[in-house]
Amino acid sequence: MERTFVEALREKYSADDEAEEKFVDMVLITRPRRISTSAEFDYLTNVVLSSVNISTVDICPVSTLSLCPNVVDLDLSLNLLSNWSDVMKVISCLPKIKFLNLAGNRFRPFNNVILWPDGCPQSQLEELVLNYTGATWRDAVAIGNILPDLKELHLCQNEYRRVTAPRKELCQSLSNLRCLRLNGNYFKRWEEIGKLKHLPSLETLILSNNPLANVTTTIPLSPRKATTPRKLLDSPRSKKLSGSPNPKRTRTRSGGEEPRAIRKLFSEEANEKSESPLLGSPGNDGEVIRCLMEEMLFVVEHDSERMHKCYLDHALQKPRSPERDYSRHKSREENLQIDLQEMEVSESDQDPGFPRLQRLCVSRTRLSDWSDLEAINRFPNLKILRVQNTSFLPDYTIDDRRKLLISILPNIEILNGSEVTPCERDKAEQFFLRHFIRQPVKPERYSTLVQIYGELTPLDEVDLGRGFQEYACLSFIYAGQSIHQSEVQLTQPIGKLKIFCARLLRVPKGKIKMRHMTKDGGALQELFLESLPMSRYDMTDGDEIHIDVAV
Repeated sequence: MERTFVEALREKYSADDEAEEKFVDMVLITRPRRISTSAEFDYLTNVVLSSVNISTVDICPVSTLSLCPNVVDLDLSLNLLSNWSDVMKVISCLPKIKFLNLAGNRFRPFNNVILWPDGCPQSQLEELVLNYTGATWRDAVAIGNILPDLKELHLCQNEYRRVTAPRKELCQSLSNLRCLRLNGNYFKRWEEIGKLKHLPSLETLILSNNPLANVTTTIPLSPRKATTPRKLLDSPRSKKLSGSPNPKRTRTRSGGEEPRAIRKLFSEEANEKSESPLLGSPGNDGEVIRCLMEEMLFVVEHDSERMHKCYLDHALQKPRSPERDYSRHKSREENLQIDLQEMEVSESDQDPGFPRLQRLCVSRTRLSDWSDLEAINRFPNLKILRVQNTSFLPDYTIDDRRKLLISILPNIEILNGSEVTPCERDKAEQFFLRHFIRQPVKPERYSTLVQIYGELTPLDEVDLGRGFQEYACLSFIYAGQSIHQSEVQLTQPIGKLKIFCARLLRVPKGKIKMRHMTKDGGALQELFLESLPMSRYDMTDGDEIHIDVAV
């Protein structure tokens, strides 16, 4: 049975007179209470009215203040609300509300403009949950305009495939938004997520359970190579299609036949333009048809709903005059040139965006390439990342996968909920180097780590049969010359060796930088973890310690 908001509130929170008779009155001595009000439920701060069939809100500011003026958290999930006007009544009548949960209420799409009721002040609402509500991006923009203090917005499971709101409107309406949750939608490409990259205050972005297949810090050109309109007209594919002996069997790039309405469009266009005195020669007729066919193929390949609808509407219209067709063709060429110029500007923009993003979740997505993680590295302030249950490195153990992730993400401090310690990062980066030393294709991070650690020996080439050596005679090299030789106990930590070198050169310990070279002349390996014993570096008699002093 459907209920109103007030009926549900009183049904759940009103005292039962018969039940009160079974209680014994008690007097508790506590600190002084605030001045009592005449409100019926003034003690309520958290109200849960979930799944109680609320369909309408029959309240006004005066009546609500006499009911529950101190409500801070309100849960109205899984009810029957469908009008935004009811939502605005609830928000406007609760002056202290900070959190509102509307998940599971199916709001009507493209409803009336979201506005405050007459005479109502702005709300202090900070967190709004609109999961599985059918809320559109236009609704999100309108909500942001009337809720300037909104800091967290949940838009999960709303079947989004694209971000359809203009970038400027998003940035203005959601300028104070700090957390945006988009779990469980249908985003496949980061190019759509990138439309949110200019939100000025966004710190947390949750994208789990999306079929997201890539991460990129730039919005590239479309998969079709950008060319001028003339090159589009002269493409070999368009010539092949325009010269087809049987236009009814024309096929799209995906292998299927074209829709009947589009085939009708081209047949009518060809018949009309063959008699056009404006276009003249048959060559010009073919150019117009080839241009239309090229753009149609682009629509089919990239699933552009807006352009597809435009072509279908065009096919169902009555035949137009040749003059109108020619003018539309010229304007289409001009618009195509403008679009290509805008895309070229976007390609040259290397700004990764998301200037304040600190937390990112891409768990349960389809990320599978090293380039996706390298793109994540370019977000300037990102420190916390969750990337679990993805297609990345499926054949590795959880431990090895974590080591590889830590190595390629040098700025991440908390990975999958666990802190990355300096010791863990050191071991992970050495594992990363040994893992890729024999791989023909190496990530960009590999060359950076080689400069730090040098070329490490693969573990299967380490000789474990030469036994443990407790003492070794080492040569100390400074400025290219041997300045000292000494027998060193290898069980001592690297920090002791650093103190010894500082005393040799009579400089502060903090200015000393040491690197180890084997007697065989291998690559230099920096010694910077002072807690590790020297034996971890397999030092033997005749090895050299190269000393540098920071200026």
